[in-house]
Amino acid sequence: MLSQVCRFGTITAVKGGVKKQLKFEDDQTLFTVLTEAGLMSADDTCQGNKACGKCICKHVSGKVAAEDDEKEFLEDQPANARLACAITLSGENDGAVFEL
Repeated sequence: MLSQVCRFGTITAVKGGVKKQLKFEDDQTLFTVLTEAGLMSADDTCQGNKACGKCICKHVSGKVAAEDDEKEFLEDQPANARLACAITLSGENDGAVFEL
């Protein structure tokens, strides 16, 4: 019998100057973690499908891989801007900080 290993991590979300630590499981998107925590609304969005650009956040620190499919939404944004729905979290993101 194979056992499924699930990894967890923690990110910090900063909204309005208030820091909140949020736990995540591998393969959750940042969008899912933020909406489940009530820090980001899914209303009037593409529901995390990388199609609307309404979930822009700033990557403050920690390791996060770049995604090519979010470039069109980030052209006029700061260099550290990312789409929360384009970030699939894993153990390498443990400790990352994002500003909303």
